[in-house]
Amino acid sequence: MRNLPWIPLTIISVMLFMGIFAPFLTSYSPIDQSLPDKLLPPFWEEGGSIKHLFGTDIFGRDVLTRLYHGARVSLIVTALALLVLVPVALKGFDRRHSDYLARQSQSAGGSGESRDWTRLEVLRDPRYLGVMVLLLAYPYVSTGVLFHQAFIGETRGWPIELLATGLISMAFMKVLTSLAIGPMIDRSGAVRLVPASALPFIASFVALGISNHPLIPYVYLGVLGVGIGMLQPILSAMFAEMYGVRNLGGIRAMSVAAMVLAAAAAPASFGYLFDSGVSIETVVTACILYMVLAAGLAVLVLLRHKEPVNANN
Repeated sequence: MRNLPWIPLTIISVMLFMGIFAPFLTSYSPIDQSLPDKLLPPFWEEGGSIKHLFGTDIFGRDVLTRLYHGARVSLIVTALALLVLVPVALKGFDRRHSDYLARQSQSAGGSGESRDWTRLEVLRDPRYLGVMVLLLAYPYVSTGVLFHQAFIGETRGWPIELLATGLISMAFMKVLTSLAIGPMIDRSGAVRLVPASALPFIASFVALGISNHPLIPYVYLGVLGVGIGMLQPILSAMFAEMYGVRNLGGIRAMSVAAMVLAAAAAPASFGYLFDSGVSIETVVTACILYMVLAAGLAVLVLLRHKEPVNANN
């Protein structure tokens, strides 16, 4: 019992409780509008009340109620995706995983050198630096557009409800991709997929930049979900392939911390650009160019440094 992941279990339990009992936890509707009550602050701020604990949105809808019902939608989408896709993903898993481990053992044995790198040695590796230039872009650009989706929707003429339903497509595609990418990693390795991981992020921003059609939120958010779904499995397996497993926790923690900092910088920097009058098209184009160049750099670095430098040097 002491080794159970209590924090994740607690979060999942709260989500399940809200999703199952959403209609009984509140008397408000998640969709009915009440414009006289719009933009009320949460109860802990001046002007707030316990009538709307988390306040209301721009249409006067109770935020906490929408949180309850949003949890239900997320759980339903996730459950359906898992029920359909898990059996497909697990088919032939043992054989693929055994082949993957055999390739990794052969690679490590054939090089005749230790593959268990320390964090300091990893920081000196050109492959790591080149790949991180690309990987840091993903949390930055995705956080930027998600944080400012209300502004993007207003500029594009998309109602907030359209963007909210687009997030459902993103969640579904994330789960679908996370399950599908595992067999691909087992067959070809994670390192080879790193440059390809830029494709869905680039495609998502291309869709966002070229049109304001009402279907675009489903497209760009759905494709963004594909990219996010690829990222975590590739990230975990890539570091194990490149640097061994002995210090994997420290290497991954170091990298994730850098990605969190990149994500934290996105809301302020995107907001500054938008407040300065920079158009969405310009911001999107800059993000696309950066990701294209970073993917090219990752390909170049990985090709020029196929064989790892001895970690003990």
